[in-house]
Amino acid sequence: MYNPFVPFTEEILNALLQDGKHFLVLQRFEWPRLNRATTFLVTPYAQIELAREHEQNLKEKEGKLLDISKDEGKVIALLKKETGYYLFLDRFKETNWNKRMLKVYERNIVNYLRSRSTFTRHDSIDINFTLKYGRLIAEVRAKDKSLDVAAFELIK
Repeated sequence: MYNPFVPFTEEILNALLQDGKHFLVLQRFEWPRLNRATTFLVTPYAQIELAREHEQNLKEKEGKLLDISKDEGKVIALLKKETGYYLFLDRFKETNWNKRMLKVYERNIVNYLRSRSTFTRHDSIDINFTLKYGRLIAEVRAKDKSLDVAAFELIK
């Protein structure tokens, strides 16, 4: 299955440190065929205030804030293959990821909209994916209707 996010590596961690982005919000990440218990999305911040705001918008046990100037070893340990953890940076691998998401997951999206929304096949629908506090949200719009839903719910 298609995953638009950049895999998080030790090289990326070092680049973040070089760029002064010492604060990481590490949160659970739901994606088709990936185990929610071992898959995380990493959002870097240079300013502690923004990182704390992100952390405060997480649900209980969804994630936490790390200061990599102090906790670098913890993050590096998670990156080792034998741990079974998968980390992704909150950046996209390619510029056309939004269109590709729609193409790859079209059937799932149509099924979701038919069964769980008031949209009809006659509606001219626009779907835009956006990140909000580390969560990929699908913004579904038609002339007089709108729906914001977790992208995972739409594509699973």
